[in-house]
Amino acid sequence: MKKNKKRRVDHESLNDNLFNRISQYPIFETIAIFLLYVAIGYLIDPHDICMLNSEVSYMTILLIVVTLFHGLEGGLLLIGLFAVCMWYFYPEFYYVQFLMGMIITLICGEFYYFWNKKIRKYKISSDYQETKLLELSKSFYALKISHDQLEKNYVFKPMSLRNSIRYIKQMSQNEDRYFKEFLSLIENTFQINIATLLYKSRTDKTLQVVAQSEGTQEQGHLNLQDPLVKMSLESKRPVYISDHAKTQSQYIAAIPTVYQDKIEGMLLIEKMPFMSFNKENLIAISIMFDYFFSQIRIQDELDGFTDLEIIEDLSFRLECARLIQMQERYQVNSSALVIKTDDALMGERLYSMICRLLRSLDKVTAVKGPQYYKIVMIFPFANKDMIEGFMKRLLTRFDDIDADDFEQLTFDMSQIELMDKFLRLEHAK
Repeated sequence: MKKNKKRRVDHESLNDNLFNRISQYPIFETIAIFLLYVAIGYLIDPHDICMLNSEVSYMTILLIVVTLFHGLEGGLLLIGLFAVCMWYFYPEFYYVQFLMGMIITLICGEFYYFWNKKIRKYKISSDYQETKLLELSKSFYALKISHDQLEKNYVFKPMSLRNSIRYIKQMSQNEDRYFKEFLSLIENTFQINIATLLYKSRTDKTLQVVAQSEGTQEQGHLNLQDPLVKMSLESKRPVYISDHAKTQSQYIAAIPTVYQDKIEGMLLIEKMPFMSFNKENLIAISIMFDYFFSQIRIQDELDGFTDLEIIEDLSFRLECARLIQMQERYQVNSSALVIKTDDALMGERLYSMICRLLRSLDKVTAVKGPQYYKIVMIFPFANKDMIEGFMKRLLTRFDDIDADDFEQLTFDMSQIELMDKFLRLEHAK
């Protein structure tokens, strides 16, 4: 049963790979389909190789299929090939069929454009939601582990692991020192004797050694051909020596961290006490390792984002940076709303109610000053009409507040500089 299931999965994977490779070369595929079509037409009737005189318009069917699959470029190439055949292999040019084919190609090409645009938008939205879910899951488990550690070692270690990572990040401006401090943290927490930390930055093509335990025999040495390391690189999952007892490896555990199907780093454990080498500790190490790299990723994403520095909430600025990047790369727009009031009590009431009404992907933060209270919200993949609907729902919750009691401005992500300027108005004073 398992063998049949494995064969079916392998067969589906092979089909997917073949489909992806074919779709990468639309021109060659279109030419190949056309040659096959002409060959069949020649076998049926050598004087009508394009089958233009058939009762069914096979040329139209082929144009629809190719254009819907490869877009306007594929359709125009195919109608061009048909035009060449009509010119050289027919006594007279079939203008009616050619013009009908051109119209069909343009219509299907337009449909392909809008359909793919919608698919791309939903895919980007799905990837964004998946990223958010993954980050929230890792943060949740990191918080759970931190509380477990506090319960076990509160007297001796009155600091959670999440706070320890944050402390190391703030203390260590040098990135290399940051890695060493983290390796020292997990060594002390989970009783690891010898370990190596690997990292692949955006400029590196392969994993590099960034931190090693003091007891490591060959400092800076990395053996990517080690069986346990190779298995972890190929599967992109943690691999432990206990699951591969017959494997001759230098390490007892290889734990990678993966983001968007790419390995960003790896923790190689070489020596660890037998009593500490258990499932609970290994899972905790893996989660903390992922959380550690998520903090690096957040900082890397914010390094090039200089807008909205007045907002102290880093997670809010991170989401803004991501949404702006989506808008610039894929033209998938999102919206932001800023509510400003001079009444601090009204601001707190509005903020509390907004937190209840927001969707799971929406985020809100507040910028406060002595004479103003500004509530900033971002709505991923939402337009300004949806924000108007949100404001109507918000105002129906209050009997003593209406739209004239505060100032509101709506921005899209291409207007982030204007929003930043608006947030700084009273702050500059």
